[in-house]
Amino acid sequence: MKKTVLFLGLFMLVKLTVAQDNLVKDGSFAHTTFMVNDLIKKTASKSVWFPFLTSNDQAMLAVEDTDKGKAASIKTLSKVSYAYSYIGQKIEESDIKEGVYRLTFLAKATTGVPTYLAVYLRLKTPAQQFLFFPLNNYNPQETPGLSGALKQIRMTNEWKEYTIDFDLGKTINGAAAPTNAREPILLEKSTNENRKAFEVAFSCLTKNAGLLFTNVALVKK
Repeated sequence: MKKTVLFLGLFMLVKLTVAQDNLVKDGSFAHTTFMVNDLIKKTASKSVWFPFLTSNDQAMLAVEDTDKGKAASIKTLSKVSYAYSYIGQKIEESDIKEGVYRLTFLAKATTGVPTYLAVYLRLKTPAQQFLFFPLNNYNPQETPGLSGALKQIRMTNEWKEYTIDFDLGKTINGAAAPTNAREPILLEKSTNENRKAFEVAFSCLTKNAGLLFTNVALVKK
């Protein structure tokens, strides 16, 4: 009996530890509800999914999918913007360690046009300033035509799991590719303060398109 109790105790401890490792809360949107008319122009409370919209040119909501259950839906109209139209969650923790963190999620396109999703981790900064955690192993000199902050993925119309590695030990000062940036793209060492508050964000970069995503997790490797 004692061995059984000990085993169950260890099992619950391991299960709890695994759950705590995921920095994203409610990654399956089981407890998330927001509608198209929920225009939010500032971030919500920490650990809560929110739609950030600056106009009604991009619609977002939480829906029930027949295959995956609850999911977040993005339906773009005539305008798109990774920075001003996205679904995000604010992550605030006092002891997030530097290192490589893996973001995983399920996603699919819902329309027949080629659809691109942008995913990024943006640090808390004053308005009109942008600072991100970079994609792992990004080198602006080796890939000057690619963004080091935004991971752009072409969706298919089938559910697929995607994996993206971010380096929380560094910061990058812009989302533009070096060849398109107004100022030099710089990678610098992150600080403990940098890692205390940031957002994970999902945005559709394709006009008049749609996509779903769910089962989101961000875990240190």
